[in-house]
Amino acid sequence: MSTDELIIAINMIEVSNCPEAFERMRTAGPKMCNLTASYPGFLGYQAQIQSGALPLAGRYGGAALHMMQTLNPLPIWQYTVWENEDAHSDFHRSAFARAFEICAHCFPVLVEGPWEMTYRVVASNLPAIRSPAQIAAFPSETGVPMPYAPPQRSVAIAENLVKAGQEAAFERNVKALMAEIAKAPGFLGYMLMRYMDLNPWGSLMLDPISTLELGQTFGANPPFAPEPRFEPEQTRIGPAPYLLHTEWETPELAAAGLDRATLDRRARELLIQGLEHVMAGPYVKLFTPMMEQAGWRETLITDEQ
Repeated sequence: MSTDELIIAINMIEVSNCPEAFERMRTAGPKMCNLTASYPGFLGYQAQIQSGALPLAGRYGGAALHMMQTLNPLPIWQYTVWENEDAHSDFHRSAFARAFEICAHCFPVLVEGPWEMTYRVVASNLPAIRSPAQIAAFPSETGVPMPYAPPQRSVAIAENLVKAGQEAAFERNVKALMAEIAKAPGFLGYMLMRYMDLNPWGSLMLDPISTLELGQTFGANPPFAPEPRFEPEQTRIGPAPYLLHTEWETPELAAAGLDRATLDRRARELLIQGLEHVMAGPYVKLFTPMMEQAGWRETLITDEQ
């Protein structure tokens, strides 16, 4: 498998913040994971729920590190990772009827979505996932602790809209900035993703007749002959959206570590240079992983390659 063909599809929804939503997701989630894992080219997934936002990252006033009880609707982002774009597209076409039935189980608590965008990983340094006991038990042969991350961690995702023609400079800047941020306590790793396109199947953007048929069933009867309303290639437009995914031991350490970009002299210089390439952002959301199959992380490109 060529890692430069690997894609991450991010399915974004917002649900009512209520006990019923969590119960429905607990019921539907394992079934969807089982279905997806049965298709060729699937490498793993990471489902995460927004738990807060960083006040100093373009958000003020009502933003806080811990907002699980107050955010309503509640955003949920699920990554599915694929060997290539064809494997992802084939899954959606082949598994649509069964996937629709599973997804419809959550429609009673759905407020917005689904909206599924695909991304290419352009830089990364993510560790494998291990339990704290495993991390303590497996030092490397050099005596330096291996770069592992625990399942319970905080994910900070920064959204950036980059000026057309300045993508390469932006990517170089992020790598340099992450080398400085990595010195902060609690930093576990990162990856930088560049937007590719929007997937109509994962977004339930179907032809007009099929769109009307979506509202005529509780899920047992999918549209009769669904076709996508557009092709992904039609959504490949600029300027380029990027997602900077960083992982931390706790939300508090994420806030302190990312603040290094404004407080540390070298990191601040890099941040100022980087913002010259950005039209909007960075806007940082904090997520808590709920479920994952994390083997895909070990197949990613790294900054050392």
